[in-house]
Amino acid sequence: MPKQSEPVTCKRGCQGTFHPKYINQHYKLQHDTCGGCNKVFAGEEISRHHIVCRASVTFTCDECDKAFPRKDLLRKHKRNVHRFCACGEPLKKAHERTCELARASGNVLDVSRLSTITEAASALVLQHEPPTGDESNDNLTTVTTQDFSASTPTASPTDTQAYTHQVAAKLQESRQLIDELLSKGSDGLREAHDAKQFGLILRDADIGTPLTAAEYLTKADTINGPTTEYVICSMDEAELVLRHGPCKLPILVPAAMNPNPRFVGLPWYLSYLESQPALDVHDFGAMFSKQGHQPQQWPSQDATRRFRDPEPGDRAINLLNLAGVKKNAVPECLVNIPDYHIITDVGRSGNGKRMKIGDQPAKRGKRSKGKADGAIPIDLTASTHFQLLATRGAMHLPHVDRHHVITTAFCEDGEKLWVTWPGLHLEDLKKWLDTGVYQANGIALYLEPGSTLVQPGTTLHAPLSLTNVLMTGTMHWHPKSMVRVMEASRFELENPLVTNEEMSSEFRDKVQAILDASEANSGPWTRLSKDELAKCKQELTYFHGGCPCTISCQNCRCKKRGGCDNQCHRGEGCPGG
Repeated sequence: MPKQSEPVTCKRGCQGTFHPKYINQHYKLQHDTCGGCNKVFAGEEISRHHIVCRASVTFTCDECDKAFPRKDLLRKHKRNVHRFCACGEPLKKAHERTCELARASGNVLDVSRLSTITEAASALVLQHEPPTGDESNDNLTTVTTQDFSASTPTASPTDTQAYTHQVAAKLQESRQLIDELLSKGSDGLREAHDAKQFGLILRDADIGTPLTAAEYLTKADTINGPTTEYVICSMDEAELVLRHGPCKLPILVPAAMNPNPRFVGLPWYLSYLESQPALDVHDFGAMFSKQGHQPQQWPSQDATRRFRDPEPGDRAINLLNLAGVKKNAVPECLVNIPDYHIITDVGRSGNGKRMKIGDQPAKRGKRSKGKADGAIPIDLTASTHFQLLATRGAMHLPHVDRHHVITTAFCEDGEKLWVTWPGLHLEDLKKWLDTGVYQANGIALYLEPGSTLVQPGTTLHAPLSLTNVLMTGTMHWHPKSMVRVMEASRFELENPLVTNEEMSSEFRDKVQAILDASEANSGPWTRLSKDELAKCKQELTYFHGGCPCTISCQNCRCKKRGGCDNQCHRGEGCPGG
């Protein structure tokens, strides 16, 4: 028997070693054997291994002779590539729900489309054939054909070409929409000011350069600095990319490549909002102010009327501060990767429930009487799931999301053009703030119902609503991006105009909990290295406990906050300064 403190080796073949406290938890994971090299892997490690494994595969499709490392990948391939509806489309579950022919004709196979699909898939496989001989290497970014030819579905060159034609047309449509807004004669209104700024952005924007998932992984370690590239892929391929680590480029899963989307309907959501007494609304019919624009509280019925029964002269409205209502909102490409859930999973109370504002754990040896002893902020945790709602013509000028969060955006209803500047460093953002000059032209991404966007942390972006649009969003951190989280958060405090959000009151405590968990080697998350821990601890000292302001005033809420944020105006008339 090993001593309690000695590591224990897994007896199921994966050769992993664990603290005795966690070995039983490890045994609960499914253990799979690689069909090529016969090595055993636990949980999701098998998917990561298939990126670098070069051993021969053993499961071959009897229809097209493609080979796969696992039986489940072969089953997915047969189900999604070799089954066709009478209308000629691949017979997936989503298609069966929407196509009348699929329900009425007995799902007849269209053999003529089979050869087209097979040729496109073969071209994609040949395009990413790995090097052989001395040129090969076994690092994590190496891509093999078996991963991307087996994805469900695969982003073929035909899919990518169709999307680029579509986004080019939508970019032109966006320019026409801005011209329409400027022709209204709305001088002095926020609409006119923002439309002029957005028109300049769209004038220089282009459709960017799409990369496949395989192309991204082969160059991920060399991506550095402003670029016009982004990744376009299927949901399964997006998961492979994200298992490699935090993405460096935006990842777009177009609706055509998202096999099983779940939607929150706009009519249902408007009915839900009407049950709320009031909503925070950004009104583009308000007068422009150089001091910025805070949302106004509207009766919910007045806000929803703008969507149901707009009147002549109504300006666009934007509702941003909306709590998430969609169940299981995290995209499929992230849901099974624990590293991307550290904001919500680290720092929960001992009974496994997330504490709300005002809750406190009971003191040791005492029962809780159900009354809060103090307030525990959860504003960062609560913001990890949200809805975005806007009418046609609503726009958001360039900004970054706070605290270097990885943001996902799923389009539930309507259309949105998402202009983004990938790869900007903090120095590039500083130059932009100081001069108003972008270090590179923005690229336009088009989101329609069923599209999913995964945006890297601290990415400058500016969305425009082409129609009334409802979106679901989530926010994430990854352990390996915590140093960037600290650096970006400090940059936001020193340059508050770069983001449209306050500093989170929960930020300091949340970061401390993540560092403590990593240092104690607890939990299923990737550990920070000693250098990363030291750097994060050093940066954390900058975020002092408590705000130096002695009181708050009507324009800011600094007192007792976790630190000054972009609402603080000490030295500019605030009595707390």
